[in-house]
Amino acid sequence: RRVHGVALLLLHMPEEEAFWLFVVLIESVLPNDYFGQYLTGVNVDCLVLEDLLLEHLPKLHEHFARYQLALSVFSARWLVTLLVGVFPMETTLRVWDWAFSGAGMTALLRAALAFLALQQPRLLRVTDQSDLLEVMQSASSFSDPTELLKSAQALACDHAHVTELRRRHRS
Repeated sequence: RRVHGVALLLLHMPEEEAFWLFVVLIESVLPNDYFGQYLTGVNVDCLVLEDLLLEHLPKLHEHFARYQLALSVFSARWLVTLLVGVFPMETTLRVWDWAFSGAGMTALLRAALAFLALQQPRLLRVTDQSDLLEVMQSASSFSDPTELLKSAQALACDHAHVTELRRRHRS
């Protein structure tokens, strides 16, 4: 799964620079156990995203529960691929820029939450689990990176809060 991120980096820079950028990503931006044997960091961040959904979009959280749609069905893929192949490439790269500029992994969580917030009206109109799945899979066609980033950056969800949620889920 890490190959997706490496491939994306290789498209935009020489091999050695892509390698060192990927090292920085793994060692400095992501939690230590993100890509460990059991993907503990990914699983914890799936729970964190679930908490953030409940805090910021309680109606959508309730809607998913009503139709027995576990957010982790999508969020695990979103997080383990670092959004590569989830959003259009321009959107993914803009989120990565934000992450590398100091927001860290919180940027990816906020981008995922912003996507859910922007899709909430559409998702709340859906009354069938298979249609919910279809809408959730539409992230790859989400074509406005500026709108997504503006929405993500406006969320009241800072690094300290995400760190506290991670700590709770690890204990």
